[in-house]
Amino acid sequence: TFLRNSPLPAAQSEAMMKTRLSGNAALDIDIEIPLIMGRVSDTKVDGVMDFYDASYAIENTFVSLEKLNGRARFNELGAIDSDLQAQIFGRDINLNVYGRKNKVAGVDTIIDVNAAIDPKNLPVAGLKPIFDKVSGESNWNLHIKLPNPSAAPYDRGLFINAETDLTGT
Repeated sequence: TFLRNSPLPAAQSEAMMKTRLSGNAALDIDIEIPLIMGRVSDTKVDGVMDFYDASYAIENTFVSLEKLNGRARFNELGAIDSDLQAQIFGRDINLNVYGRKNKVAGVDTIIDVNAAIDPKNLPVAGLKPIFDKVSGESNWNLHIKLPNPSAAPYDRGLFINAETDLTGT
């Protein structure tokens, strides 16, 4: 709630508004806010968030993490780096969360995940008829770009790129 009510642009972003975090976490944040009217955009943030068996989800997506543990660092532009572990679809995973400059001088938040998953456990209704015909686990690499209203119009939404070594006939 503190971050969502912040005057910082990143806190008002679509990514933050659609994020649901519950459980135990600790926030250590240093904020430098200019005392000159009209200079709030020059605010500097240096923060660390520690997670202890927390849950994290993005509304209206299949991105839902359980047993989230570890540390994420961020600044006024967004994520810097992380050392996070969690469970998704009942599987242990490591997450790499970081910021990447976009084409309009903003920063996109990226989440990279590598996990061995049985495709039958994926909540992707459109692919269910295909996944019902396979058995066993395969390696999946997920690259998730969170929504960012400061990005170019064609690049503002949630983007998920999934690759797998799933093979068969």
